[in-house]
Amino acid sequence: MSITGSVDLGNGKFAYTIDHNPQSVATNAPMGSLFVDASGNWWRKLDDGSTTNVRQILDSSTILTSGFNESITRISVDGFTVGGGSGFTVVPKAALLDVRCGAQSGRVVYCYSQDRWWKLIQAPKLCSIEWIIYWFSHNVNQTWWWRMGQNFANPPSETDSHWGFKLINGRIWASSANGTNQQITDTGYNIPNYTTSYGRERYRADLTPGVSVKFYINDTLYATHSTYIPPAGADPLLIFFGTTSESTAKEVYFGRVVIINTY
Repeated sequence: MSITGSVDLGNGKFAYTIDHNPQSVATNAPMGSLFVDASGNWWRKLDDGSTTNVRQILDSSTILTSGFNESITRISVDGFTVGGGSGFTVVPKAALLDVRCGAQSGRVVYCYSQDRWWKLIQAPKLCSIEWIIYWFSHNVNQTWWWRMGQNFANPPSETDSHWGFKLINGRIWASSANGTNQQITDTGYNIPNYTTSYGRERYRADLTPGVSVKFYINDTLYATHSTYIPPAGADPLLIFFGTTSESTAKEVYFGRVVIINTY
């Protein structure tokens, strides 16, 4: 078990090729260094020294070499249905979609595609969805969904066929369902405090029908679901939904969405 090659990334960090699983075999490397194992999986070192403290950041099975690739930008909301309670706004700003619910407990806002991505989920082909988020106005007393789902409902159904992310207060949850049952996982990831400045968060959900959904935040794998996942043949909608549980408006800046499907 050893390091078989290295590249100096600068700032005391390295990219290493290794012949072992760094979760089970301690590897001596500086914090922040990258590993690629013999299977093509990528890992990030989370501390200094010879340890097994790593997190997987890329699974070789999710690397797409060819296929369908669509980027949805925010020039307008043509083709989307928008709505909500009093005080809601959904404003396209080219680089982002500004989504806001009204300032009263229980007020909602939603935006969802008027038609489906037909034949998007075809076994055994991988389907990857990535959302960019630039800003959350708050990290308390709110619930937000960004997901691909079979149907729209107000509020969103927990068990309707879907895969994507749910924000409860300031914590990110990974969620999937097959139309009857849901699997939902606390990722342990808390959203940044963007009340005074903007950031850039990337949320990706890779669905392999009949196999799994893998949930990534900023390229780091946080959850894998293999029990209750959307079936092959589902034709999903793109859905955004938010609500506040206090007398304060909540707002999110959603960036572009990328949909990738292997041929």
